[in-house]
Amino acid sequence: MENLSIYLSILIKENRKRAPPEAAGAWPLIGHLHLLGGSQPPHIKLGNLADKYGLIFTVKLGVHRTLIVSNSEMAKECLRTNEKAFATRPKGLVMDIMGYNYSMFGFSHYGTY
Repeated sequence: MENLSIYLSILIKENRKRAPPEAAGAWPLIGHLHLLGGSQPPHIKLGNLADKYGLIFTVKLGVHRTLIVSNSEMAKECLRTNEKAFATRPKGLVMDIMGYNYSMFGFSHYGTY
């Protein structure tokens, strides 16, 4: 059991090293949503965060981590070259119930019907 916990802690540390940086200032339940409100438009605020954290970083929208890509070449790589990796949607109880087991177009997962 001890070996398993050591292995899992090493695995988690390695995954965090490869992950893009997360913007600071997230609150427990709402994440970075409070940073996107106000008089300044959200794209300006995200641009300021890109200046601070680099061209690719993450923010939390609610409890979900969201990847922000602020370079057209990187966006093209994500949406054209690796579209299958980015084409899924998060699972949730509300989407399961209201989306009839994810069968509605907006809630469906990538793949055949």
